[in-house]
Amino acid sequence: DSQNTNHEISILNLFSKKYLNQTFKLWIAFFFSFGCLYFLLSWIPKLVSEYSTSLSLGISAGTVFNLGAFFGIVTQGYISSKFGLKKTILSFLVITSFIMSQIEFFLSSDLIFIGFAFLGFTIQGGFVGLYSIAARIYPGNFRTTGIGWGIGIGRLGAILAPYMAGIFISYGIGISANFMIFAITALISATITYFITIKH
Repeated sequence: DSQNTNHEISILNLFSKKYLNQTFKLWIAFFFSFGCLYFLLSWIPKLVSEYSTSLSLGISAGTVFNLGAFFGIVTQGYISSKFGLKKTILSFLVITSFIMSQIEFFLSSDLIFIGFAFLGFTIQGGFVGLYSIAARIYPGNFRTTGIGWGIGIGRLGAILAPYMAGIFISYGIGISANFMIFAITALISATITYFITIKH
């Protein structure tokens, strides 16, 4: 019972006057970055295979994307230590948005795999950086709760984004056009992250 009470108190702390604004900003950033990431994971192979009529090329593009994502994860901390956490996340997500908005250029050029590798690097690096943002917002006694709830809200974006893309496609909006639409989600996450106040 005491553990449940402490957990409830931790949750209430997220909505206290001191942390309410930060909590909602974090949730929005998580929601849209999760949405962008899972949209890409779900639709990159389909986009490439449709554009090139080659299923194997679509699978290869997904693999290259995930490879770039791996390097984004392992280097994000180092880059953040050099240039600052928020600047790094902001830059990564803005680059993600730009690449997504220019997806047809990459699909029609020899840079297709480089484009997807960079896309994986920047979206995953920016996304992972939000965990560090969350850790710097909240004090230790309810930090885990704050991060957990942020991830939970983000999961809603992960569910909704691929589903919404499917609805858009059913209404005649092409996959490449969807990439341009969902580029906005990365931009929203970047903008909101910029306005989150963190401890340095």
